Amino acid sequence: MTTCIYADDLSYALQKIGLESRQHSPSQQTRVAQGHLSFIELQKGCYLHRANIVENSNTSSSAILPAGCHITVLLAGAVSFRVAQKRYHFSADKGPVAFVNIVNKQDIFTRFMQDGQPVEKITLSCERSWFLQKMASEQACQQIDKQLFHSQNVYITPLTPLLLQQAKTIANHDDSTPFLAPLLLEQHALALLYNVISQFYHPDSKPNQAHYSHAPVQASEAKLSALLLLLEQDFTLTDIADQLGVSISTLQRNFKRSFNTTLKQYVKIKRLEKARKALLIEGLTIGEAAYLAKYTHVGNFITAFKKHFGITPMQLIKLHRNTTPEQA
Repeated sequence: MTTCIYADDLSYALQKIGLESRQHSPSQQTRVAQGHLSFIELQKGCYLHRANIVENSNTSSSAILPAGCHITVLLAGAVSFRVAQKRYHFSADKGPVAFVNIVNKQDIFTRFMQDGQPVEKITLSCERSWFLQKMASEQACQQIDKQLFHSQNVYITPLTPLLLQQAKTIANHDDSTPFLAPLLLEQHALALLYNVISQFYHPDSKPNQAHYSHAPVQASEAKLSALLLLLEQDFTLTDIADQLGVSISTLQRNFKRSFNTTLKQYVKIKRLEKARKALLIEGLTIGEAAYLAKYTHVGNFITAFKKHFGITPMQLIKLHRNTTPEQA
């Protein structure tokens, strides 16, 4: 039985494994795919993504990836994504393929979807911090940084019969046994991880860098998507400009042209909306909401809140706590 997957389902699934994301769909109720999709946290900092879907929308999804290693075996279909200002496309039309996305510092990852595109794949993601915790010595930590995290690249890894069999076992894993199934799934995933990572330690079998493309218009759109996501995470303008590879003045000018408002005003409104949600959903006090919205003085927060929403924070709280119908 197939399942309809909506934009908010994808956001929730990513949030459960600790990834902040933004879906660039017309609404959170946009159907983005149909089929089977799962994100499973195997260990803290190590998670597995399985998909056997048909994409139902021409859209994209962005997430902030921490430094880490992301191993994908594409069993069928095709995928396109952008990371570190480079766009990649992989297809399994001529047979399954495997690739490794090495992220050596936090960056934006954007996955592009295409209506009608089938995708069957598994992706095993392990954060750099997870690797370092597994190392027995400082020397081992330095070695894995040297072998894996020396740069940010996507590699094509040789898909040996063993790796292909491991990937298919993970993709078709039976989750019906509540206790034993997760243990067995983790065993298969770690075995696949070992076989892929070991290739980076052997010069004769070291994976080759994948081909990528730069498309000016798409790159601009990807930067806007990345910018909105970074703004939601309260990064400073300097940090955002550095991550996007532009100057602060260029960042501000492009934003004004695209959204007809200044970055400062946009950030202010987003913080007020975040505070409004915190007051109603999370039960924060007005003082706590003011602090969340980066206001030093509560009075200034209340003034800005009323100017934007037409109601004070206290009036908002009372309005939503009023259990009796208002009189006409």
